[in-house]
Amino acid sequence: MSNFLTGQNRLANSINYVSPKFLDVFGANISLQPGEQDRDVNENHIADGISAAFSYEDDSLYLSFAMDKEIESELPDTLVGAAVGAGALPPLTTSYSESRDAMRFNARYKLGDATLSAMFQQSEASNNLNTFADKLDEDAIVLSGSYKMDAVTLRGQIAMSNFDLGNNFGVGNEELETTLIGVGLDYNFTQNTKVFTNLAVSKSEFTVAGATADVDGTFLGFGMETRF
Repeated sequence: MSNFLTGQNRLANSINYVSPKFLDVFGANISLQPGEQDRDVNENHIADGISAAFSYEDDSLYLSFAMDKEIESELPDTLVGAAVGAGALPPLTTSYSESRDAMRFNARYKLGDATLSAMFQQSEASNNLNTFADKLDEDAIVLSGSYKMDAVTLRGQIAMSNFDLGNNFGVGNEELETTLIGVGLDYNFTQNTKVFTNLAVSKSEFTVAGATADVDGTFLGFGMETRF
């Protein structure tokens, strides 16, 4: 996810509160990040960055809303790579991070052995302090599903994101659109041990002044997981 979307952050030196479940279905998580890291603005308060999530979960349905406010977030590799090729960042740049605000909605529904999930996200640079481009607004949606058959679980996912870069080069609107389609298979030897394989293809299209450049990728992975 962190190679495709913003907001996949694990905050360092944060203050966290995890609520007990209300009525056995409602929950909340809140994180405060003091100003101990390099930021776009010199701040040093107990809550320079705030991240919160609120959820509902019963036997079959899970819903959640999450938000970031001025949280340092690294931009996806696809976006940084496109910007390097277009001259927005130096060729040696391999990563870029900035303070961002984000909203994310999640839904998951279990129907017997099948599970369907959806996620929608919007994010933008905090306080319009983006130094990477004229603007960098993100809209993304991820749809996924799985089906369990005894020891085998089949998985599938499609993800789409759009980054609006504004008019960074003075030649018209610029944007990066990426689509990723993936399938996977898990085989459970025991309740705690499984092997898995994943196959995904992606297409990224970077547009500047009506001209486009495409970058395609194919990804294959496999492994084994044991829970202790």
